[in-house]
Amino acid sequence: MRRAPWVLAACGLPLLAHAACPAWPAPQVDVVANGYYTDAKHSEVSAGLQAQNLESTAVGRRFLAEVSRGADRFHGQGQGQGERAAAECALDGLAAWANGGALLGRMVGPLGGQQAEYERKWLLAGLALAYLKLKPAASDAQRAAIEPWLGHVADAMWVFWEDAAGQPSRHKRNNHYTWAGLALAATALAQGDSVRWSRAHRVFTDTLNEIDAQGRLQMEMARGSRALHYHAFTAGPLVVMAALSRSKGDDWLAQGDAAARLQRLVDTILQGLQAPAAFSTQPQETPSASTLAWLALWQKQDRQPERIAPWLAGVPSVPTLGGDLALMARRPW
Repeated sequence: MRRAPWVLAACGLPLLAHAACPAWPAPQVDVVANGYYTDAKHSEVSAGLQAQNLESTAVGRRFLAEVSRGADRFHGQGQGQGERAAAECALDGLAAWANGGALLGRMVGPLGGQQAEYERKWLLAGLALAYLKLKPAASDAQRAAIEPWLGHVADAMWVFWEDAAGQPSRHKRNNHYTWAGLALAATALAQGDSVRWSRAHRVFTDTLNEIDAQGRLQMEMARGSRALHYHAFTAGPLVVMAALSRSKGDDWLAQGDAAARLQRLVDTILQGLQAPAAFSTQPQETPSASTLAWLALWQKQDRQPERIAPWLAGVPSVPTLGGDLALMARRPW
């Protein structure tokens, strides 16, 4: 029976990872992170503070990137038919972090670890989405370790937004709240859990209800020169949640005016990309390719899919959104 590298190490044997596997880092129990905006609108970034945050969160980001890459390599050729070795490596890494209680420790940093909470929910979203692709290859033991762990992290993450009695916290329900919904949705789908799935649906609906008649999110409009960026940043988890709901046979966009509201948001973002001056009187930072990668997943259902094509050249993998969004569009879960 093949033993995972950390099992060999625990037995006092040499640490011999599979040739194709990365050297997985030790489970990151605590998350240390700091904010990097310097103005009240959270639009001006301090290069020094951002570099400090990237350094302190590098382990988790690298781990997620490697797991996501392995999941895409496996999923890309069809579940059960892809690169089995890539799946085994990624599942080994996830099981190691699950058994080590990763992401269940202290959230450390200024303002009571608020930025650390943000980092945790991004990691959870990406890891749960990767696991959805890997699940067909998981052993019973791996499933028994990984799935409850994802649930524990999701519950710990959700405390930032609601207490045990379901009362909302004081935190703004902006783009971070929407990303928390994606983390819940992916975790719930991985586990077959109805409670977390219902919470995710509520987050999805809450966010759509914030989209006004002009297709704008007022909390994100307050972000100054990064308003357009944060509209696109919010659209990403909404589009992926919609795709997850379709894969589950519970199409959230088919309910009420959900599809119309999300289309209105997408229209506003695309118009803003074409004519930033019409989006806001303040000059806008152009969203990065990774911030717009979700367009590859949305294109087929857009009311004018041809207008999205110019934005799809060189779409990068975005681990927090599930990796290769173009692959996701071709081969849903």
